Amino acid sequence: MLKRQIIIYDDGRKEDNIIFVDGSSPTTIHPQQDNIKHSFLTTFKYKVKLNEGEAVALVRFSDDVTLYPSNIKVHPKTTMDDIEVVRVEKKVKKQEPSIYKFESSSSGSIYTVREVAGKFKCNCPGSYRAKDRKCKHIKELESK
Repeated sequence: MLKRQIIIYDDGRKEDNIIFVDGSSPTTIHPQQDNIKHSFLTTFKYKVKLNEGEAVALVRFSDDVTLYPSNIKVHPKTTMDDIEVVRVEKKVKKQEPSIYKFESSSSGSIYTVREVAGKFKCNCPGSYRAKDRKCKHIKELESK
């Protein structure tokens, strides 16, 4: 398991290291001997942003380990458990509706039909009365 170890010395120096810790060997520091003011040890995971369809891989070349597709050199004892995958949602461009206007044959009112992604919706009373919600305005547009 990877851990992030931060050590702050009395003289103001700061060390920030990624270390490997297994359950059998505890991490030991000597604050007075090494003039350590503060030390912190927290769980560490490499974060990788992936698009839909991409996969993460660890590639080992002798002593070097690289995390793909991010191309990051990682700790030599990194495993897949030390990686947090963040999926990036593909932004869908919002489609602007097409708007069609029809004048009522009986009252002179104006009715609007909106089309978004091939689906029609009309604000006339006929669309609410029809079982399939298709008024004469929608049927006229679909026939074109």
